[in-house]
Amino acid sequence: MTEKNQPDVLIIHCDGGSRNNPGPAAFGYVIRDEQGRTVEQRGEYIGETTNNVAEYKGIIAAARRAVELGARRAVFRLDSQLIERQLAGRYRVKAKHLKPLFEQLKALLAEIPDCRVEHVGREHNEEADRLANRAMDRRGVVQ
Repeated sequence: MTEKNQPDVLIIHCDGGSRNNPGPAAFGYVIRDEQGRTVEQRGEYIGETTNNVAEYKGIIAAARRAVELGARRAVFRLDSQLIERQLAGRYRVKAKHLKPLFEQLKALLAEIPDCRVEHVGREHNEEADRLANRAMDRRGVVQ
């Protein structure tokens, strides 16, 4: 455990989605410790936007929470291949509206000393997806 009595490693699943793209949108994330115990989970409705914006807002919210928890090591798992490849430098961020989100995310991730972002298949991200969909259904925050 860290000085703040938090897990040494956080495993964070993130997802975002938009119905009708653009349309009603939300994100979800699940933060677990290295033993798989849930530390926190959240889904949040974010209004009308695109799927890519919702994906970015989801990982940004999760990264902000990881920083607040004092994470020293974190693994972010998301089913957005676009974001994973943009962060790895394999894809450029071409969409002007995504550039500020990309920069905000990079700054947050830089605050975590040992951090990596992994692309996973949708079947490995079901809980974060469920939280995002519940938040869209309820047009609010779910935990």
